[in-house]
Amino acid sequence: KKQLLEHNFSNRISLCGFGEPTLHTEIIDFCNILSYGLSQIPGGKPFNPNDDIPNEPIAKKKWQLQKAAFEVQKFIDDYKASYGDATSPESKLGLYNLIQKIKSAFNNLIGPGVGLNDPDVRKQFPEVAIASNYIQNVLALFDRYGNITSANVSEVQKVLGYIDKVRAVCTTIVSL
Repeated sequence: KKQLLEHNFSNRISLCGFGEPTLHTEIIDFCNILSYGLSQIPGGKPFNPNDDIPNEPIAKKKWQLQKAAFEVQKFIDDYKASYGDATSPESKLGLYNLIQKIKSAFNNLIGPGVGLNDPDVRKQFPEVAIASNYIQNVLALFDRYGNITSANVSEVQKVLGYIDKVRAVCTTIVSL
C-alpha cells in the first residue's frame, strides 16, 4: 500500500503538514483522512469536547490532551478565518494573540512528567513523545520572536508555517 501511495501521490502530498510539498497544485492532509478513517472503526468514536470527562485515569489524561489540542486547532482556525495571513498590522496583532493562546494551552502539558510527557500517557500512546518534542521546540521558537508585530513578512510567513504544523500535531493528538 505504501508503494502504491508513493507512486500515485509522489510530490503531491504533505504528511500531516510536516515537510514542504514539492508540487503546489495538490496537498492532501493525511492527518484529517486518518482521523476520519479511525472514527469509522466499529467501536471507535471521534473526540467530542462536549463529552463528560472520563473517570478512568488514563482516559481522563487522554481527554485533557485532546481537549487542549482541540482548543488550539480552534484558535488557529479562528485566526485563519479572521485574518488569512499576517500582512496588516491588525493581522500581526492577531498572530501575536494566537501565539499567546497556543503557548498558554500547551505550557501545562509539556512539563516534566505531565501532559504529553506523562509516563502513563507515553506508554499508552507512544506517538505523543514526538508531538511533545515538536511542541516544545515550536514554543521555544515563538519565544525567540518576542514581538511578532514588528517582524518582517518573511519571518511572519515562517511563523505561520510553524503554526500550520502545530495544527497538524493537534490533529494527531485529537485522533488518539
